[in-house]
Amino acid sequence: MEFTISLTLPAILAVVFLTVISKPVHGASRRDRRAESSSDNHAKVLVLGAGASGLQASRILHDAGMDDFIIIEGADQIGGRIRSTTFANRSIEIGAGWTYGSVRPLTYQLAEALNLDRKASDYESMTVRNDTGNNVTDQAFGDYDKLDPAMEKLFSLQARIRSKKSNPDMSQRSALRLGGWSPKSDTEKLIEWFEMDFEYAESTEVLSTHEAEDFGETYFLRDPRGFISIFDVVAGFLKEPEFINHTRLNQRVVSIDQSDPASVVVTCDDGTVYTADQVLVTFSLGVLQNDLVKFIPPLPEWKDVVIKKSLIAAYSHIYLSFPSKFWDDTQWIMHASPRQGYFPAFFNFQAEGYDPDGTPTLLATLTGDESRRVDAQPVSQTKAEIEQVLRNMYGDSIPDIDDILISGWTSNPLTVGSYSAWPAELSRQCTDALEGRVDRVFFGGEATSSMYYSYVEGGLDSGKREGLKILDCMQNFEKCPFYEGGGLGCEVPEASSATLVHCSSYSFFVVVLGLVYLFI
Repeated sequence: MEFTISLTLPAILAVVFLTVISKPVHGASRRDRRAESSSDNHAKVLVLGAGASGLQASRILHDAGMDDFIIIEGADQIGGRIRSTTFANRSIEIGAGWTYGSVRPLTYQLAEALNLDRKASDYESMTVRNDTGNNVTDQAFGDYDKLDPAMEKLFSLQARIRSKKSNPDMSQRSALRLGGWSPKSDTEKLIEWFEMDFEYAESTEVLSTHEAEDFGETYFLRDPRGFISIFDVVAGFLKEPEFINHTRLNQRVVSIDQSDPASVVVTCDDGTVYTADQVLVTFSLGVLQNDLVKFIPPLPEWKDVVIKKSLIAAYSHIYLSFPSKFWDDTQWIMHASPRQGYFPAFFNFQAEGYDPDGTPTLLATLTGDESRRVDAQPVSQTKAEIEQVLRNMYGDSIPDIDDILISGWTSNPLTVGSYSAWPAELSRQCTDALEGRVDRVFFGGEATSSMYYSYVEGGLDSGKREGLKILDCMQNFEKCPFYEGGGLGCEVPEASSATLVHCSSYSFFVVVLGLVYLFI
């Protein structure tokens, strides 16, 4: 996320539109704005977190002429859960590594603007082996004939659930059972994991049928610049010399104090104190759920309930390099095990169209409780487990792993998880509560995006939403939108016709921006 950017027309129009609608709120000239000092620790706005949401919000503020902000980031670089590094002499993604088509318009346009090198994933290019090394690929493909009608049933139930608010949600496990699917064989467990857990990063037992998705085509990122390069478009201005001091790295927030109704005090783990008129929190849902940041006074019940009822999923990338290739030539090497989700999938970097002449490398994926288990144990133990799985599949003569790299998002105190997923117990009404502000503290992050939670797209969407909201509130805080609801189920009081009120220009901007994205 240091190269020349060749912007496509849609991306140019998107950037121009953001600039047009976000007219300066100060009336200050560009020269005056750049002279505004962020050299001290006070700003009108503190943006907590330099991931997709925080960087998009800073762009919205910047384009509106409001440069009196400071971004506070706990890590040693920007990007949040997008992180690229080098492994086995190639650029790899520690976090988000696949992109989607136009169904995710913001990230799609950014990838197109940068001409990022991507390749469509071929999920039919797979070899399935069991724990005795037998090739059971045909059996696995035959099992899809039983899963497919169950998936059709799931989506028909989803349509019924969505047709009326009074219709209760159910878990995806229940929906699949109603479709006649109850996996028992090793290959049945494997293909369910590949269809469901691999995408959502949690099991069907907890996932919402209302929120089930048809993911469509996905594209594996193989560009050496890394996915993090999208932030050169989103917030490249932060690299300019006059804005360098607007981003403070290695500053982990430990408390947010609103005891003073006119300002907010933010304290970091090294004792550094920042103050601001308004604060945007973009932390991972996992950080908020585990109370790693102290709110003073404590968050109100309605906010605490929706945070604790939400779900932060666990997804592990495990990169493995070897002295030589010993596996099949297909894009996916699949492991059918009696234990569902136990090292089930290995992406083959030597597959056609990827890097066949590079260092022999596999990418293993774990989700849910298996991901959490591996993140909590020594790397040496994980390495030994994977070597045994591969020896069961390919024989005892295969070489040991040369090098291993585990993403470790659930053990990272800055994330405590990978991305949000929607549990069946969480009502759709809770989206307003997730994004609802608490006095002068606003909330962004992918988990708060009603349309694109779980994705980088959700971070960008929430950053845009909260940036515009903050600008609106700076004009007249008395009319700043607030959440009006409560209870354990995010229910809306009968006397209230909406949960977010008093936000005329913010609502107008979001609606118009959505329309523009439909036509560019």
